[in-house]
Amino acid sequence: MRERNRGRRLPERGEKNVKRTIRIVAGVVTLTAVVCLGVKLGAQGTGTQAQTPASRGNKIAVINLAKVINNYDKWKAFKDEYKKEYDRVFEQRVAPLKAQYESLKKQIEDPKTLPTEKETATRQIKQLERQIQDIAEDAKAILGKKEADQFVQLYREVRDAVAACAKYYSIDVVMHYNDAFEAKELDTPQNVARKMGQAGCMPLYVNPECDLSDVVTGYLNKYNKPASPITPAGATAPATGANGAQSHQ
Repeated sequence: MRERNRGRRLPERGEKNVKRTIRIVAGVVTLTAVVCLGVKLGAQGTGTQAQTPASRGNKIAVINLAKVINNYDKWKAFKDEYKKEYDRVFEQRVAPLKAQYESLKKQIEDPKTLPTEKETATRQIKQLERQIQDIAEDAKAILGKKEADQFVQLYREVRDAVAACAKYYSIDVVMHYNDAFEAKELDTPQNVARKMGQAGCMPLYVNPECDLSDVVTGYLNKYNKPASPITPAGATAPATGANGAQSHQ
């Protein structure tokens, strides 16, 4: 009887041991998976911060500064404004003088004009030339300062945009160069001669993945929009408050 019962209990005890072993193994596997997942997530969360440029290698990128500036909406707006300002401070002022100049020139070339009249017209032309030259010098001073100030402002904005993009993409060094950015202009004699005679480093090959030109341009056009509307030539700019907002009457 004992042997019969013992024979019946042995399978039950064996089944219990097998189930217990399965539970233990399953628990160990689950615990191991959790630990491994935690280590992986921890590495993902802190690996970028823990790595230094020395340990992961320096990441270098470039930008085509000419491409960035020419595609910058603020620069496009400035060029339009500059043309209007040029018309206001030079063209509109010299237009009547040019008309007088052409009239006197025709008078001198006319065979019917008396010598004394030609002499008088010649003196008047010289006076007009001096007046036009003076206006040109004034315009050059006004527009030159305006252009120089704008270049400094644009450079600062590009530099800040490059720094922001470089930090976002964990890039250590960003260098700039100036080159044609349209395929038809890359190998023109003028552009090739300029690059061959240019001092400094001009990359012969750039991996497109390392070129941040479009990224920086997108950043600039998103966060540094041109002032709107642009002040028309000869008009008075709208009054602005302390925070730069236009005041409305």
